[in-house]
Amino acid sequence: MTRAYVQDGATMDFTTTGAVTNGEVLEFTNAIGVALAAASGASQVIPVAMEGVYLLAKETGVAFTVGQKLYWDTVNNRLDATNTNVAAGIAWAPAASADTTALVRINFGAPQ
Repeated sequence: MTRAYVQDGATMDFTTTGAVTNGEVLEFTNAIGVALAAASGASQVIPVAMEGVYLLAKETGVAFTVGQKLYWDTVNNRLDATNTNVAAGIAWAPAASADTTALVRINFGAPQ
């Protein structure tokens, strides 16, 4: 069997379908990514982080514990604990109910 290493998978090239801001969360079927560059419109190729720890918006009224599975609410653009949303990763640090942001290790331990 031939093995052909392509890349480490930390980032991927993504062809945009519209404008993207640097740091914007992009949703995929079973994962999220964080744009590492901006794009002014469709058909531009930008790097997207697929691993790492990021400080992202979170739902208020819900506390997160370290290692808890988190999800991305594509309607409200924030992390939550609702498993019907897009798998985002795990909480990297505790987040209090009143917090508006949380640290998440994206795509790590995320359910498929």
